[in-house]
Order: sequence, then C-alpha cells, then structure tokens
Amino acid sequence: MNGKQMPSRGSIRAIRDHGIPGEAGATQRGPEGIAGPLVSFAGLFGVAQVLFWVAWWVGYRLLPEGALQGRTGAGLLPLEHLHLVPRVLAVLAWNALVATVFVAGANLWRVRRLPLGFVPAAAYWVLYGLTLGTNSFSVPLVERPAPSPALLLRRSGFLELTAYLLVAAATDDRARWLQERWWSG
Repeated sequence: MNGKQMPSRGSIRAIRDHGIPGEAGATQRGPEGIAGPLVSFAGLFGVAQVLFWVAWWVGYRLLPEGALQGRTGAGLLPLEHLHLVPRVLAVLAWNALVATVFVAGANLWRVRRLPLGFVPAAAYWVLYGLTLGTNSFSVPLVERPAPSPALLLRRSGFLELTAYLLVAAATDDRARWLQERWWSG
C-alpha cells in the first residue's frame, strides 16, 4: 500500500488513509470510467429483481392480504389526506431522503468489497415485493395483484426503486470506512 501499518483484521479503518486492497483508491474511479457504475448497477439490478420476484410470490401465496399495511416507513406518511401537489412533493421529499441517507449515506461504509448502500437498495425491492403480494398499500388496490411484469411496469414503485439502485451504483466508490467482516467491531 502506502507504507502505513494496516489495522488488525476485523477492525474498521479509514479507506482514505489505506485504500481497499487491490483497488487504486476509494475516492477515484479507475480506468474503467463509467463502466464501473454500469456494471455495479447491472449486477445490483439482477440481484434486486430475483429478490423482488421471490418476495412478491411469497407475499401473494403465503402471507395474508394487508399484512404489512401501516408497517412501513412510507406507509406512515399521511398521503391519502393530501391534495395532488402536496402529495407529489411529499413523495419526492421521501424518495430524496431515502436515496441520500439510507443509500448514498450507507455507501460511506463497506464490508469487504460490498458497499453498504447496496443492502438497503436491495431490501427496498424485497419490501416492495411483499407489499405488492399482500396488497398492503395505504390505499390498497381493488384486488390483490398476482405477480405480473405488466403490473410492475405500470406502478411508480418500479421507477423509484430503480432510482435507488442507480444512486447505490453511482456512489459505490465513495466509501470512507472499511470493515473486514460483518460481525466485527
């Protein structure tokens, strides 16, 4: 590396001082340029889709209708009482907060080579699949939706969650701290 002594295995260390083993630097894109975020996005999108479709199927087949109603962060927002413009602004503010704090903010940390912003971005897809499968929206659909690509593409959640994946992929090189293992201090 740069001649500095690395901390012991399992400790959190500043990437800015030591870098990630095998990488040119944590704060710079390598020679791949834009290919790095595109590859990250493609891989993350693939994983998220597998998790999403499994969650939708589980929610539809195994969980009772409305099982998650009022139990998600977004479900606590009083959107059904708002007029159109305040509702749109509330949704935009919510998505900006989630993307900034929980996705881009989590990417300040890595566990080994995994940026932590990938975890909530993928977890939101699982939660969305369960919400669709159980019809647990604040304003539920007329009937419980069966898993269907056509329905997915008609709902705004697809675009919102894809945006979270794009934020995660675009900020995956912004890590400042590295932890060697998941359960170490």
